[in-house]
Amino acid sequence: YYDGLLAAADGQIKSPSPLKGPRGSAQAINEAAVAYALTGKTVYGDLGADYLARLSRRDFGRDPTSVLGNGEYLDCMAWGYDALYPHLTDQERKAVRRRLGLEAQWMWVAARTQCKDTIHGWWASDHGNNWQAVAAGGLGMAALALLGEDRHADVWLEAAAIPVRRPMRRGFDSPGP
Repeated sequence: YYDGLLAAADGQIKSPSPLKGPRGSAQAINEAAVAYALTGKTVYGDLGADYLARLSRRDFGRDPTSVLGNGEYLDCMAWGYDALYPHLTDQERKAVRRRLGLEAQWMWVAARTQCKDTIHGWWASDHGNNWQAVAAGGLGMAALALLGEDRHADVWLEAAAIPVRRPMRRGFDSPGP
């Protein structure tokens, strides 16, 4: 597994990812961050830092009826921030914290307001789909990454914990997955 991941990260050094969409961004950041964590090589840290910087300047979109991508962006940025933290400059950390904080706060507000609107807020109140878990999971990851660095992180973490627990309880049977 790790050899393949390192090969993928090496490929990105030769041809960096355009970071298309939340899943493509998550894969690119994951490969760069894990390669950096495994090897400590600055070339991987530089690649991951570049990806985080690019995502920090990107608007994730603000459609409260479709938040799956927002949750995925929060998740990959939080993971990248945490894994690449030792490599990031203070300025890079500040930019990632700012974007993560803005997007996490928007997700938290969207979930709270959309729960009241069953037409548009189905993702926030329907416990039978994975959107709620992905959105809440991204919010929770952002909260964990920003604990002690953003005054709202505790509130986001508490809000994310409840909907994440539901699919975990229902997604697995008693003997395990």
